[in-house]
Amino acid sequence: MDWKLLKSDLLQGKNPAFVWEKHDLFFGPGKKLSQKLNVPLISYVHAPVVWEASKWGVKRYWWGKWLERLEAQSLRKADLVAVVSEEVKEKVMTMGVAEEKILISPMAVEPQLFSENKQLSQEINEAYKLKDKFVIGWTGSFRKFHGLDHVIKAFKKVSDKHPHTILMLVGDGAERQNSERLVKKLGIHDKVIFTGRLKFLEIPQYISLFDVAVVSARSGEGFHYSPLKLREYMAAGKAVLAPNAGEIPSTFQDEQNVKLFNAGNIESLKNGMLFLIENDDKKQEIAQNGKQKILGSGTWEQELEKAMNFLDI
Repeated sequence: MDWKLLKSDLLQGKNPAFVWEKHDLFFGPGKKLSQKLNVPLISYVHAPVVWEASKWGVKRYWWGKWLERLEAQSLRKADLVAVVSEEVKEKVMTMGVAEEKILISPMAVEPQLFSENKQLSQEINEAYKLKDKFVIGWTGSFRKFHGLDHVIKAFKKVSDKHPHTILMLVGDGAERQNSERLVKKLGIHDKVIFTGRLKFLEIPQYISLFDVAVVSARSGEGFHYSPLKLREYMAAGKAVLAPNAGEIPSTFQDEQNVKLFNAGNIESLKNGMLFLIENDDKKQEIAQNGKQKILGSGTWEQELEKAMNFLDI
């Protein structure tokens, strides 16, 4: 096969140490490319696709098992399977991947992406009239499992007490219309901003305007994610409000580098928002500690080095 990548300027004069491929349902080019280069293949797994889809309510019946067997074959061909959480590790082991080939490698960030473009940030600030406002922000895809209705209901209670607050929801998705209807029903349409879908490289400039950044979850049950947005918020130097679910409470410390709330509990979410609004010194401390945490142990450079040490290359 004529690999364009092998002929590109990207690889000229370089000796790749490994191939890092994001896992998907069907076989990708990673294995063939790693064999061509004579280097290990690392398969990076956010979650096994069939398993995760079932958590979202996708029903495949008998052919779902067949697809998962196919997916398992792909995983077993990797030299290293890097997974984002302990729960994902346990799942891929049931798919026949040997434990000694598995490395827990949480989501990571490239800090330079979150260096502020002050001119663009100022333009956004002026466009949405955010001067003297306290912005509670969220980014992502509008899906049911994010529980954005909980975020909106909690914000309504916060806004009643602190009228200068604004909720900015960055992104798009299937649940956006339901979120917009709820905002209208609660009478807070003048305090909630829906930005719509943005280019990835634009998102850091919106995050730069957040005073508090929210990671949301409808429930803590089966929370297998390693939320990328949490790391992005921290890299941007924002105080993060996150659910006490999955790997989050074992990775981050409540009221030290993150503020935790009970997933699925609107009152707890509201209290978390109020805590960060009403305790500015603590908010700043959490933001600073969070950024130090990510720069110290949450970058892609560090995760790749960890994988290389695991493979002894």
